[in-house]
Amino acid sequence: MDEEGSINASKIDVAWKYSIMTPDEKYFRCKFCTQQSSGTINRLKQHLAGTHKGIKSCPKVQNEVAEECKKALLKLKNIKIMRKATLEEMRAVATGSGNMDDESGSSPAMGNLPPKARGPLDDFVSAQTRQATLNSKWKKEGGKEVCQRIGRFFFSSGIPFNVANNPYYLSIFERVANYGPGFVTPSMHELRTWILKDEVININKMLDEHKKSWKQYGCSIMSDSWTDGKIIDEVREENVVQIITDNGSNFINAGKRIMETRPHIYWTPYAAHCINLLLEDIGKLKMHQDTLIKAKKVVRFIYGHTWVLDLMRSFTNNRELIRPDVTRFTTAYLTLQSIQKQKQALRSMFSSEAWNKSVWAKKHEEVKTRAIVLFDQKIWPYIAYCVKSVAPLVGVLREVDSEEKSCMGYLYDLIHRAKEKITLNCGYTENKYAPIWKRIDDKWTRQLCRPLHVAGYYLNPQLQFEERFSINFEVKQSLYQCIERMLDYEERFKMDVQLDSYDQFKGDFGCQIAVDSRKVRSPTDWWIRFGGQTPELTKFAIRVLSLTCSSSGCERNWSTFELIHTKKRNRLEHHRLNALVYVRYNTRLRERSIKRKLQKFDPVLVDEVDSDDE
Repeated sequence: MDEEGSINASKIDVAWKYSIMTPDEKYFRCKFCTQQSSGTINRLKQHLAGTHKGIKSCPKVQNEVAEECKKALLKLKNIKIMRKATLEEMRAVATGSGNMDDESGSSPAMGNLPPKARGPLDDFVSAQTRQATLNSKWKKEGGKEVCQRIGRFFFSSGIPFNVANNPYYLSIFERVANYGPGFVTPSMHELRTWILKDEVININKMLDEHKKSWKQYGCSIMSDSWTDGKIIDEVREENVVQIITDNGSNFINAGKRIMETRPHIYWTPYAAHCINLLLEDIGKLKMHQDTLIKAKKVVRFIYGHTWVLDLMRSFTNNRELIRPDVTRFTTAYLTLQSIQKQKQALRSMFSSEAWNKSVWAKKHEEVKTRAIVLFDQKIWPYIAYCVKSVAPLVGVLREVDSEEKSCMGYLYDLIHRAKEKITLNCGYTENKYAPIWKRIDDKWTRQLCRPLHVAGYYLNPQLQFEERFSINFEVKQSLYQCIERMLDYEERFKMDVQLDSYDQFKGDFGCQIAVDSRKVRSPTDWWIRFGGQTPELTKFAIRVLSLTCSSSGCERNWSTFELIHTKKRNRLEHHRLNALVYVRYNTRLRERSIKRKLQKFDPVLVDEVDSDDE
């Protein structure tokens, strides 16, 4: 992320560092030629890149800056294309024109609607032919009234505004417009009976396709509570590779019992939770603890008073100090990083004439807060140390908590790279990095590290062929533990022979295209493409590398339950409540699958976990 990154997304753009804002912030000037512009920051990028016909090119811009802006504009263009493609795909599902065409139990009021061609504006207007007899002014007023009534429905029901971006919301009006006059809206009874039942059937059809991949990729069962083992039997034991849960003592004991009674299944703790606990332990170190306490005092004072907050924003160019993130501990350290970046702005604020003339300048507690920023000799070096010693771990936490990629093949390497980066950030001074290392090693070896993590490291082609890759005793031992647990005797024997081809780049593994695509393809795609000559090894590698390290999906499922099971709805029959959770979560799963399918793979950036990782 850009060095000046903040919660204010409009200030993150790469072009801001080449602009000079006018005092009223209505215009900005080019840093190179001082040409004044208004509008969005894109106009400045186009001015610097010199690619837009309607905007004058900067005569003094440096070539590398122009190239940087060209790349930023191209990236924005690709994002727009991707968003449009994603929306079209999701709309196809929402309107029933995709794979889910054969919907059962359609409402008798709706009938079969004919498909129609779509244009670029169809997301916003109906393609229904206009009636020439209607007065356009009357129609405009009628459209305004419709919008007002939709707004009234949103406001009275407390519906978030971003629901209007939901493709299923957009598809409602298209289908109603196509149906024409006389459509009767479904009643509450219809929504909770046949409509919900039909959607469960549609979701089941979608999942039937998804279930076909279980045998190839394997399954992770995620749980935040435990009842019995029926879910394993439902998925089928041969399809389950791991159970992933919290790492509380009750889950550890349950995990041990599973591994004893289910000889082919692993229990794995939730990686993000372990790393979060690690950050909590580091936060108890005296230097970290004292620094966080002082930083919280400054932040609480600034954000607790509107006038002070406005003054701070005027000095930081609207950049925030608070940086909400995955957990409260990452939020604390990212907020420290923001304070560090705004050091000069904060010092200028507390030294300004506006501050000195304010009522806050004379109050005792506020004077103490000002003293922390201006006169505390330790606070700024301590903040710098805390950020440098923890930022690599925050980067790891963000990687493993993401649902975008399977991180089983990366976690082992990410932890070791983070330790190396912390050592570098601490200037190789042992008394600075040793306390952090001690806590990392304790959590990693005692709680988090499992044979699957190490086997994933060995099987990841992005890492296996690097110079720094090391096959030590731990790697070999963990690999063979996984082989013995997950494969039968005949498969183990064949795979052991096939490992030579992988280790020595023989056969398809050594062809030039396989070598060139190691960093381009995802690890699982690479094995599918080039592992045809080693079927047993390839099957094993795909199952390991496809695994998640996070139970975020499970937690979001539980959040879905809490959202639906409100006090107003807690009288729902249990089966209907389950159906609502089932439909909502799996609909979101379908949307995420569509987005993934349309996105180009972006490998985990294991080389970019540094002290400024945001």
